[in-house]
Amino acid sequence: MTMDPNPARGSRGSADQEREELRRHFMDRLKRLAHMDAEVTERADPEERRLLDRATSSTYWDCIRLGMRSQARKLLGLSDH
Repeated sequence: MTMDPNPARGSRGSADQEREELRRHFMDRLKRLAHMDAEVTERADPEERRLLDRATSSTYWDCIRLGMRSQARKLLGLSDH
């Protein structure tokens, strides 16, 4: 059995992988919410609209914190200024 001379490398790789999984999770969630927003806009009651807006906003800010500002803004049809 050989020992890895750089044990931190494995944990860094795991952390990078976890971060990528989180990024993918939140972008997928933002896509679903944007799709729901497009579908419910006309028929949503005020409470449903409020909940969808809150979920979208929260997920958008999660994407920002994970370094995906441009991608999130593009997905939502917002200018990148």
